[in-house]
Amino acid sequence: MPKKGDRKCRSCEQYFNEDSFGVYPDGGAIDGKDSRPLCDTCYGEDEEVFTIHFFMPDGSEEKWGIGHYRATVYVKDDNGTGIQWWSDESLDDAQGWRIGWKRTDAWRGYYDETAPDGYTKLGEDAAYGDHASEVEDEDTRLRDVARRLGVELVRCSGRTSNVFSVGVSWWVKGDQDVANKFAEEEDEPWVASHSVNCYFCGTLFDERDGIAADRWNSGDGGTACPTCAETRDEGIAAAGGKE
Repeated sequence: MPKKGDRKCRSCEQYFNEDSFGVYPDGGAIDGKDSRPLCDTCYGEDEEVFTIHFFMPDGSEEKWGIGHYRATVYVKDDNGTGIQWWSDESLDDAQGWRIGWKRTDAWRGYYDETAPDGYTKLGEDAAYGDHASEVEDEDTRLRDVARRLGVELVRCSGRTSNVFSVGVSWWVKGDQDVANKFAEEEDEPWVASHSVNCYFCGTLFDERDGIAADRWNSGDGGTACPTCAETRDEGIAAAGGKE
């Protein structure tokens, strides 16, 4: 039974004495405006379930680690010499970013973001297992492009009901025209650093379009361009399936 002066925690719904430590946060990007009290245990154990990472054109960075009741802000200066952080209970609207739990069925779901006006979504993915390295590569490319274009890039990461998977999305500060330029610029460095010569004709081409040449060169390795691969398959078909 609650005693006189006890307050009910809005999270665990247990009672605590108002003379003991209790907090009255205004809310965060997830919890929203709510002045009902929290007990010290629920406030102290609030975990980050979503991060918003801002990459500025000058090389400085800011990351928000967002929980239901508070946020931790990490700041890296433009020369990368140090990181500071502080807890910000007053991140009520997270400057217009809103975080919510999106259900995919009765048991599963993920945290998702809504961006404020002035941002355009570039894409989204999920980091899990071996695929996480591909997401990291994509993140590196997008950050490189953002620096070349001189625009702000934002990476959002959130928990999902699958403990082995993290949802990731990228936003650029600007309209669709900026996003289109972003897409045009993105591919150039990839092609430059991931081009290979065709095993058969020697043509330089994007390795993503290549096919392992082992099937046509007795396992000698290398990559075939699409044209040579098609020509050799047609030759095999004409020979009745014999290479």
